[in-house]
Amino acid sequence: MKKTNTELTISVDAEELTPLDYPTDEITAIPNTDEVDKACDNVDNPSPPDGGWGWICVGARFVSVFICFGVVYSFGVIYVELVDVFSATRAEVAWVGSVASGAMHMAGPLSSLLNEQYGFRVTTIIAGGVAAVGFLVSAFAPSLFFLYFSFGVVGGAHQRRRRPSCVSFHSLFAVMNHRPFLIFLAATAATHLGVMVPYVHLPDLARLTGVAKGDASFLVSIMGFVGILGRLLFGYIADFRCVSRILFYAVMLLICGAGTLLCTMVKTYTLFAVYAAVQGAFIGTWTAFTPIVLTDIVGVQHTGNALGLTIFLSGISITVASPIAGSLFDFTGRYVASFYLAASIYLLGGLLNIACYLYIKLKHDKGIDSLPTYVLDVQAT
Repeated sequence: MKKTNTELTISVDAEELTPLDYPTDEITAIPNTDEVDKACDNVDNPSPPDGGWGWICVGARFVSVFICFGVVYSFGVIYVELVDVFSATRAEVAWVGSVASGAMHMAGPLSSLLNEQYGFRVTTIIAGGVAAVGFLVSAFAPSLFFLYFSFGVVGGAHQRRRRPSCVSFHSLFAVMNHRPFLIFLAATAATHLGVMVPYVHLPDLARLTGVAKGDASFLVSIMGFVGILGRLLFGYIADFRCVSRILFYAVMLLICGAGTLLCTMVKTYTLFAVYAAVQGAFIGTWTAFTPIVLTDIVGVQHTGNALGLTIFLSGISITVASPIAGSLFDFTGRYVASFYLAASIYLLGGLLNIACYLYIKLKHDKGIDSLPTYVLDVQAT
């Protein structure tokens, strides 16, 4: 007897399937495919919460930093000209750039107060206008003393500093009693006695060695350009988990110290350019790493107070650094002593940062809380 399989075909209209055919607590509607795709696109490409205005602020900040630090770090080019124009000693001319650099760093507390009172936008607009007037008037300066005020003081209040995120006397007290930070503070403040020496005096050193004035001035550009590349490269390397940023920070100073010692023996433009590239790459990255390493040491909550104090004391060091180097040249007739002093300061700063690293590591190995909460969990009363 033969079996026959019979297929039963049922046709169902899609409109007959409604959410009521499913448990109401699981599905309440059948989503539209176009709406789902649109939602997914929004997740992948979120719209700016401020309508894109943040990019305008970033662009304005870029221009501000470009001008501010460009003027300060390129003072070595102007320095060579001012020595000739005013027939002044190198120590006297160095005060122009030093006052500008020092004012830029030490104006942090004043900028914070103005930002609190009037906001960032108004403060930036007013300060930018004042700085523009100072630089414009400096072009017609009849004397160095005039430049001290127009270029140094007026041109230098205008660099806006970030407002500390949580200003607290308890936090400041905790930072000041944190030994690793105190070691770091001493190292950083001391190092800034040598940071500006190559930027200000390297073109003059090269010119006195026989390098053409235009080529000597370009050395500052080399330091600046390679400094940008160094920040990108070393910033990427520092993100690896196997890299200690504090130790990396110290090694950069040791390399700068060794390079600055050898710089006094250089006689050709090519070797001067090599030194400018090495110096720019490492000291530029070292400067950019300061807030990052501070955060590693004291924690995010206390970075504002720690950074403000570090910048202020560093500003004092920067103010007297270049005049000291200029005075050594005026006294000896050579730049050897000036660059030896800068090299010694770099090496000292590197060794102090290594001591900071070893101190933290020792505490960590003994089971004491390490980065970034060691000794810093102070609660406001």
